[in-house]
Amino acid sequence: MASNSFDPRRLPAASVDAEAAGRVPVVPDHELVRRIGRGSYGEVWLARSVLGQWRAVKVVHRENFRDARPYEREFHGILHIEPLSRSHDGLVDILHVGRHEPEGYFYYVMELADDAAEGAATEKDFARRMTRYQPLTLARELKRRGRLPFEECVALGVGLSSALSHIHQHGLIHRDVKPSNILYVGGTPKLGDIGLVGEAGESASFVGTEGYIPPEGPGSAQADVFSLGKVLYEASTGQDRLEFPLLPTELGEEQTQRQLAELNEVFLKACAPEPRNRYQSAADLHADLSLLHRGQSVRRQRRVERRWRWAVLAGYGGAALLGLGAGVLWSPIQRPAATANASAPGGSAPLPKQAAVDLTKFCNVTLSSNWTGDFAENNLSSLPTGWRRFGPAHFDPRGLIQLGGGYLENRRLFYPDAVEGIAVNRKCRRLHFLHGTVWGVEHGRHAGSYVLHFADGRSEEIPLRYGDELRNWWWSPKASLEVVHGTVAWLGTNAATHDQERICLYAITWNNPHPETAVTSLDFVSTKSPSCPFLLAITVE
Repeated sequence: MASNSFDPRRLPAASVDAEAAGRVPVVPDHELVRRIGRGSYGEVWLARSVLGQWRAVKVVHRENFRDARPYEREFHGILHIEPLSRSHDGLVDILHVGRHEPEGYFYYVMELADDAAEGAATEKDFARRMTRYQPLTLARELKRRGRLPFEECVALGVGLSSALSHIHQHGLIHRDVKPSNILYVGGTPKLGDIGLVGEAGESASFVGTEGYIPPEGPGSAQADVFSLGKVLYEASTGQDRLEFPLLPTELGEEQTQRQLAELNEVFLKACAPEPRNRYQSAADLHADLSLLHRGQSVRRQRRVERRWRWAVLAGYGGAALLGLGAGVLWSPIQRPAATANASAPGGSAPLPKQAAVDLTKFCNVTLSSNWTGDFAENNLSSLPTGWRRFGPAHFDPRGLIQLGGGYLENRRLFYPDAVEGIAVNRKCRRLHFLHGTVWGVEHGRHAGSYVLHFADGRSEEIPLRYGDELRNWWWSPKASLEVVHGTVAWLGTNAATHDQERICLYAITWNNPHPETAVTSLDFVSTKSPSCPFLLAITVE
């Protein structure tokens, strides 16, 4: 053996503890030095080749599977991905695949990730450090740094979305995109744990990781995109993926806030609960991230797209009215007979067949948050919670969905322009909405809309006009309280109100013109006027 070849007998005792503790797998032309990872079906070893190159070797044991079929499927998956892994810079290279039939395992040799403690190293340096080596993953990087700067996060997303698009184009899916499966090799982030990759549509022996799995489950290219969206959310906010879509409240500089607002548009689309509202492919996600990488605005592009959709809808609606020849605009908003005594909202029994729409996963503000940035303790913590009467219906408010607009953006507070895909999935005669705005504008100005989607493909838009369907949540005796097509649903106070000032919420009831057809979902959309709409609860009847 050459003088620079690897000899485990020359290593410190701690480095060969795996061999002392039990069997060490045999991999031709490699010495397996130390176990550095373990999973459901196998283990990862630090190894050195006969040429002195440090590698990672994944060993998958037959005994970890109930029968031979999933074991063979994993092996053939590795054979499929092996040449593909070396054709994209965003994938960890697989250098060799083999099996050891007598001992019942297969293995594959991969390029080695950087050292978590000291980063990239030369072969000579690494021999000295190998006894404490741990692979540098995005999970370890986030634990150390908290969150990544905007430019680094965008570059991370550009590279990984391109890598996902590459394997998807070859009929493969990853199945477990998460920070601990993203490794740095020579400073470049790459998709690791390639052994999990399988063919799209196949039944897999692996089901992903909680919090990164979309509502419909894993096993599709879109599920990979959803997972990457959660990864980018964690990387840019420093928050756990289970906190999505909440954003940090203290971001420092104005530029940081604007940058996160841009990335937030990407998160919201990548991780939308309804698949039809998500990016349809990793290539689509890559296109938006590339836009940010070039210094352009995704939010501006979204506004253009949304205005175009509204223009198309308006044109369709105008044509329908011309066809009727009536010359009358009809709004199905129901005007309640009288304003409720909103300061005591616990009154009568629930109306028949009323049910709350679950908004929990969409809420981006808690009732106790000072989300408008005005005064200390300026919040809705005094709002009664639980299933109770507010104005025309019972509601179950648990938090807010706040949309963006001029007033909040002027205060460097950035919220999404729209929240899409709120699931309803039922037939109903009426929908009731509990909502309000932050800041007031002139009467009749559009603040936003609810866009309802039906099972037969139809859509209906409910406009939200200031003074007609809702008003500013902060009321003083000098301001008007009434709304034309709704009711004052609740009046209260908080620590920031003085004298006769009140905080107030509004409710509207919308009579469904298509009660025979299920409402599948709805979108909550802002027009980006100075008045910024928010939604607390929806009840169907």
